[in-house]
Amino acid sequence: MGPRIARGCLVAVLLASAQALLLAPAAIHRVLSPAARSRRPAQRPQALSLGASGRGDRKKAAPLGARLSRGDVQAVVPMQAPLSNARAGLAALLLALAPTLAAILLLAAPSAWADDGAELAPPVLDQARTLTTKAQERIIRDLNAFEEDTGYRILVLSEDPRKVNKTPKELKQLWGLPDPDAVVVLVRPGAGNILLFNYGENIKKLLPDRFFGELTGRLGNMYNVRDVGEDGVVEESVRLLETCLRKEKGCFTVPGIGKDQYTATLASSLAGGVFFGFSALTSAQFVQKNAKGEDAIFKFAPVLFFPLWGLFFIGLGLNPLLQREAEVQLIAQNVGAFAASAAATGFIYPKMLNIWSGFL
Repeated sequence: MGPRIARGCLVAVLLASAQALLLAPAAIHRVLSPAARSRRPAQRPQALSLGASGRGDRKKAAPLGARLSRGDVQAVVPMQAPLSNARAGLAALLLALAPTLAAILLLAAPSAWADDGAELAPPVLDQARTLTTKAQERIIRDLNAFEEDTGYRILVLSEDPRKVNKTPKELKQLWGLPDPDAVVVLVRPGAGNILLFNYGENIKKLLPDRFFGELTGRLGNMYNVRDVGEDGVVEESVRLLETCLRKEKGCFTVPGIGKDQYTATLASSLAGGVFFGFSALTSAQFVQKNAKGEDAIFKFAPVLFFPLWGLFFIGLGLNPLLQREAEVQLIAQNVGAFAASAAATGFIYPKMLNIWSGFL
């Protein structure tokens, strides 16, 4: 039951209670007053003769189980009038108090005042004014459609430290929290990292703590805020959350990759290419010499040094891109960087050795 319906019912019950309480004393007085009892005066019960006649004949007395006449029953019933009047008065009192008790129960029932899904606050509460009006309306429409499609709720809350913000209790009432299917994106402008996430148990099954830690570090840092703005951070966070919550198994890591992360993967791919180039050059030299015995193993130098160049190229250069479902173009760039650095090493290193030996 929605709060509006509950309030209407409560007002109606209170009005009925007031009317009943006003009329109850008069009703009870009419029932219990001596005047009411005197309207139907009770006849004194006549002595019942146990004999067959009243002429003093000494006949055998009638048994106790003998049937009483109709007049005798009417003479006995009025003796119960005080008890019946008391019961009637008690019933009138209970009827007068029933609406009041119903009002108390309705007022105390939490379900009567709980907000249902149709009357919850919008999914965006921008207290710090981090979003433009158009952006806020667009995000609200997007989040409402997302909730209808998936059943998960993404709520955006921004807090202004210079103003009085909504208390946690007020937010719980506005959004119907806690909700195991809801995730709250808390934006704190001016903080070192402006993002903070609060999420339910069902969300945690799809998006582990590591996901939210990485999302906070990638989007909420001051450098990213400076580049894309606070509104850009909010929109990108919502987009990534929607992308991962639509997946059946969720996301272990954040999809895509940041500029800093990609730079690190590109540098690792270049370093792996250098190590592979040296190992390939070593292998070519020993093959050219037709090395035998113990030196023959160096013909397979790229395989021997695979843990080194494989760590840089595959482990640090490609794996982060594959895990985060990066664009194919970024993966191709890293592969090209690896091949170019390996070729450059194999071509430049012998030249450098010749130049160095000339100086010696």
